Amino acid sequence: MEKAIAYYRVSSKGQEDNFSLPAQEKLANEYAEKHNLKIVKYWSAAESAWEKGRKEFNAMIQFAMAHPEVQHILFYDLSRVTRNDDDKTTIYGMIKIYHKQVHFVGTNSMLNIDDSDGEFVNDVMVALNKKYSGDLSRRSKMGMKEKASQGLYPSHSPSGYLNNREKGTIEVDEPRAKILTEAFKMAASGNYSVPMIREWMKKQGFTTKKGLPLEAQSSLYKMLSNPVYYGSFKWSGIMYQGVHTPLISKELFDRVQGVISRKVPTTRPSSTNTFPYNNLIVCADCGCKVGGELKKGKYVYYHCYSSKGRHSGAYLPEGRLEALLSESVANIALPDAKFRLLDDGLKVDTQNDVQMDKDKVVLLTAEKSKLEKRIRRMYEDNIDGKIDDKMWASMKAEYQNKVADIDAELSRMASTGYHYSEGIKILELAKNVKSLWEVASREEKAQILKLLASNFSLKGEKLIPVYRKPFSMMVKIDDNLEWYRYGESNSNYRIENPVS
Repeated sequence: MEKAIAYYRVSSKGQEDNFSLPAQEKLANEYAEKHNLKIVKYWSAAESAWEKGRKEFNAMIQFAMAHPEVQHILFYDLSRVTRNDDDKTTIYGMIKIYHKQVHFVGTNSMLNIDDSDGEFVNDVMVALNKKYSGDLSRRSKMGMKEKASQGLYPSHSPSGYLNNREKGTIEVDEPRAKILTEAFKMAASGNYSVPMIREWMKKQGFTTKKGLPLEAQSSLYKMLSNPVYYGSFKWSGIMYQGVHTPLISKELFDRVQGVISRKVPTTRPSSTNTFPYNNLIVCADCGCKVGGELKKGKYVYYHCYSSKGRHSGAYLPEGRLEALLSESVANIALPDAKFRLLDDGLKVDTQNDVQMDKDKVVLLTAEKSKLEKRIRRMYEDNIDGKIDDKMWASMKAEYQNKVADIDAELSRMASTGYHYSEGIKILELAKNVKSLWEVASREEKAQILKLLASNFSLKGEKLIPVYRKPFSMMVKIDDNLEWYRYGESNSNYRIENPVS
């Protein structure tokens, strides 16, 4: 009984027809028994014959070359072997150089290249298979493009979703989706670097679609930058509005993009020992982020991350930085007279904001209605043949994205509300902030600082706070202390006398 090897292939893991892997294996075993052959090794794979460098196919060829005692190679038919010229050359080499016999169990035949007529017929069959594969690929791409134009995600589902093959849609994968949603919130807060979020996700049991831990930092960046999670997706360079259930709002997605684009590194070895004052302070010399770094395994120093080659970039011990931050907090004092004054101002501001937002809602709603009418008109123009499918898909995606932006803004305005009571809480916080600071943990202190100031500038050992409204109005002003507004915006004032 002569030795043989067998290779089975389907174009995709989901293929279920007479060419399925079990069907090919059954035929191979029957063929081998009928022809007195013993199959000593099998290879099976879901890989396209159009692709070069197929892993299982190449492994089979290497085995055949290394084992001269194996004289027979079994395939289902010629189309299962090759639809590209490189593989055709490889198979011919197996016959001419290594003296193998190639069998096709599906047609109960052998590959004959001993004469010119036989080789010609095989070449024609390879060419036909190649054309069929190319046509199939083009039809597949067209089908996926049409699917995308209908808002259906046309490929393998991203993490957080599962493919519903019956409906041709993607559905929420609840366990992964829950962790991913929280990861977006953590990223948007600015309190966690991407490596910290990744470690947290691993501890929560998050795995890839293959069941592996999330190891690559770049993979998490891709997830956090993927618009599919707020309901859109890009296909062939065009953005489409999906019909799948989003995991997050576009507002949250946009906030995350603003945070991760800054990419502040962290060198502390674990997420349990974070640098709570990261993302709060910028370098007054170059504008880069100031963040923490662990020295000798236990000492924390804060410094400008881009100081090398630009300026002195002094390292400030965490304790000294905390003392400077404490002085910034102590500057907030609110006697009763000031409290009443600010309370009255808050009421007026709230009334003005309410009216401004009402006006904005009217404008946004009108703009949304106009865009939706344009989409309906363009749809009718496409049906009537006035514009082609490519123009329709491109313009529809553009207008749908604008509608999504408007919806996100309306949602943000609706969720923000007009919290006069919260404004009062902020003013009351100013009365008690010093005592709260003294008993707070470092993480809680970081949260207090974010309430009081939009950021801090560090120059050497001088700290310049940029207070938020209304805290900018609460800073103690000595009679002989000159101060003025610097770079005033809608929310910030800079006090030009640094804490030192």
